[in-house]
Amino acid sequence: MKALWRTCTWIWRWLVAAWLVWLLPAAAWAHPEPGERPVLTIGVLAIQSAPVEQARWGAVEQALAEALPHYRVQWEFLPYPALDRAISAQHLDAVITNPGHALALQYLVGATPVASVIRQVGGQPLAALAGVAWVRADGPVHQWADLKGRRVAYVSEESLGGRWLQSYELYRRGIDLDAIQWLAAGPSHDGVIDAVLSGKADAAFVRAGVWETRLARGAGDSRALRPLEPQHLPGYPFAASTPLYPDWVVLTLPATSGPVQRDLAAALLAITLSESLRATLPDDAVIGFAPPQSSAAIARVLRTFRVRPFAVPPLTVRERLEAAAWPLAAAGAGLLLVSLVAILLWRQKRRLRQLLQEQAIQARLFDSELGVMIVDAERRILRVNPAFTRITGYHPDEVIGKTPKLLQSGRQDDAFYQSMWDALATKGVWQGEIWNRRKNGEVYPEWLTISAVHGPDGQVRHYVGVFSDLSWRKAAEAQIERLSFQDPLTDLPNRQMLLQRLQAMRVESHEQQTYGALLLIDLDHFHLVNDVYGPRSGDEVLRRCAQRLRDDLQPDDLVARVTSDEFVVLLPARHASSHLAAFAAQAVAERLRSVLREPITLSQGGTVQLTVSIGIAVVGVGGQDRDATDWLKAADLAMQQAKNAGRDVVHFFDPAIEQALAKGFALRQALAQAIDNDELRLYAQPQLDADRRLVGAEVLLRWQRRDGTLVSPAEFIPLAEESGLIVPIGRWVRQQAIATLQRWQARPALAGLRLSVNISAREFAKPDFVELLLQDVAPLQTLARQLELEVTESLFLHNPAAAKAAFMQLKEAGLTLALDDFGTGYSSLSYLQTLPFDVLKIDQRFVAQLGPQDTKSEALVATIIALGRNFGMTVLAEGVETEEQASKLIALGCQQLQGYLLGRPMPLDAFETWATQRQVHPDDTVTTR
Repeated sequence: MKALWRTCTWIWRWLVAAWLVWLLPAAAWAHPEPGERPVLTIGVLAIQSAPVEQARWGAVEQALAEALPHYRVQWEFLPYPALDRAISAQHLDAVITNPGHALALQYLVGATPVASVIRQVGGQPLAALAGVAWVRADGPVHQWADLKGRRVAYVSEESLGGRWLQSYELYRRGIDLDAIQWLAAGPSHDGVIDAVLSGKADAAFVRAGVWETRLARGAGDSRALRPLEPQHLPGYPFAASTPLYPDWVVLTLPATSGPVQRDLAAALLAITLSESLRATLPDDAVIGFAPPQSSAAIARVLRTFRVRPFAVPPLTVRERLEAAAWPLAAAGAGLLLVSLVAILLWRQKRRLRQLLQEQAIQARLFDSELGVMIVDAERRILRVNPAFTRITGYHPDEVIGKTPKLLQSGRQDDAFYQSMWDALATKGVWQGEIWNRRKNGEVYPEWLTISAVHGPDGQVRHYVGVFSDLSWRKAAEAQIERLSFQDPLTDLPNRQMLLQRLQAMRVESHEQQTYGALLLIDLDHFHLVNDVYGPRSGDEVLRRCAQRLRDDLQPDDLVARVTSDEFVVLLPARHASSHLAAFAAQAVAERLRSVLREPITLSQGGTVQLTVSIGIAVVGVGGQDRDATDWLKAADLAMQQAKNAGRDVVHFFDPAIEQALAKGFALRQALAQAIDNDELRLYAQPQLDADRRLVGAEVLLRWQRRDGTLVSPAEFIPLAEESGLIVPIGRWVRQQAIATLQRWQARPALAGLRLSVNISAREFAKPDFVELLLQDVAPLQTLARQLELEVTESLFLHNPAAAKAAFMQLKEAGLTLALDDFGTGYSSLSYLQTLPFDVLKIDQRFVAQLGPQDTKSEALVATIIALGRNFGMTVLAEGVETEEQASKLIALGCQQLQGYLLGRPMPLDAFETWATQRQVHPDDTVTTR
């Protein structure tokens, strides 16, 4: 038993001796002598080449080294994999990386954000980033939805600005990310842009500013790319396709001690580069740091796509215990050993802590460009640094011995300060925005961080306050607010401000039962000023017009600029009736029309004299159901009426026109769905030869809505032409006609008939019209001659050469070509001579004039028939309604007839039945009426 005890004792002593041999040198290495400077290693995510990164960070490297003389600061620029490996190996004390990577480090390794990066952009500080999607300027991609099925290049799966911000915009619009061909073209953003320029990708997802910086270096053509759906971000100098997000973040890693973290944070926030130094730095260079910003928006983006750190499921308690079983066992054994040497190290550790606290105080006081104030436990000021004096205006001898209350502005109440001291008592630190007062009485905002410094006994010995002046930031926010409601060219209120004031006046007029007015002023033909004198002179004209409006109106009248050449005047609701408000608005409008008509002498030479069209809408208690945008729309409609009336006039809003426009818009919307809703119907009107034999039919379009009502072609055909819907509708009609001809081949009575369809000038103007038409008629093969295309002279007025080439292609495909309405437009015999028409159609207006007394009309029709036959064409007369007209046309040599006498338009199935019966009974002369 004694032998066993001696053996255990010997083993225990041997373990203790071995532990001391290993621990004491490690402790000595971990706590260097006071004269030796500790190493502070900062890892930076490297996106581009080493020279570019050095130029971007070089200035703050030098500034940080000067701000931390007690440390030996080392910078390492590493790409994503190398940076993550260095973090895992605990080779770094701090990391500077993009916000997505920074968020992952916070969640996965417990990193702590201490500052955010400020970059120099266009000579101004910028602490925000955005993502942008660049596409080729001549490419087919114009909106996010166009990216479906296309190749999109991105930097890497880790890149926030080069992958996930743009993907979040796709997600918000309901676009399936799996429908996109993703191409990893990193690690540099330039490589992603090169993929688009070389044609390997259709779009490039990169951080905003990369392309502009490249252009500034002369390494690109600004006309080669354009941003996809650019965002309007006031004050942001780059093209962006996403909203703004916080920029890069500085984080300290868990192994970094608290004093080192505070020293680094204070030094970073104290960096201020001189203007002369900043002028030498390239664009996108880092010039300083600001307090860390909220990462909630970035977390929302990454969480949406389950990107690191949100892609890793949390470990269960059992998994954590299993993964840590060996470390826990080792820790238990080590704890027993450490307990034996803890007493020996305690005194050394206490002394080292005291030294570090003293060094931290000195570093904050003397090496910081931030304001520093040290107070004792009784809250009396002990020391301040020079930056304190520059910011507050107080010299040290004016504040030492006093309390910080002398700086209070009065904007925060006693409860605010009590909450601050309670946080210091419980957490040892407080930070936030506070308003203080300078010596000269000026109140200014500052960002303040207060840390409690404890003595060996755990009691508070000092409080260290570090603060920075936020006046520039507040001024920038005020500027952004001003730009949000003000037109930058004329300094007038913009559309946003106008709508707010108009909404407020609407409420006021309803409460007080009063009326005001809204005047929308359009500068007639203003685009000619830009075309003749250039955009600079155009801007000068707009500024001069804005000044004239300001000078002429009353102080409580509002004048705003809402578009390039449109101004709006809002006259307050101060009249008891609408006619009084209208009378006053008419007087103001006429006066402004006269003022704006006066000549403007341009600074660059030349004189401009403009006229204006003014629309007026009376705003008052009669329109409670209208909001601000409705009244603005009403004034715009009135202005359009003024322009339609010849310009340089004043016009009041007419509700009847608004109702007509609304009806037309509703009809256009319904027409757009007519094909999908199966509401379009094909009718056919028979065409007969001189012997009354059926040779074919003209296809006519009818629209029967779901409720059974028929919409007149005279109403919906012009609407289809104006809106462009005639293009898909026309192709649908041709496809139905082609299918009908194919189906007729199985019916002997119908197999030889032709179908005539009309071609719109708007369809013919499409570059791919002929190609699509030839694709559609390909199944007809030799039957293509039975499809007759009717065109009017308007198709070849503007470009006869192109029209001739198109007609030749159609003719070579075997199609029959007909010239419709000959003689009613700009008829030219050269059309008949050079274009390959097969059929010449006499307009029904000439046919209707045929009679025993009208010899001129008869001579005109005879001439048209003779021309057509001499050029080898078949002549067909439309609108034949009487036997007398038919007989005379046949006598004059007309070969084919069409009209109510021979058959009215009828549904296609009814025509097939009628045509079949007629072929069976060829002597049947009964017509469908």
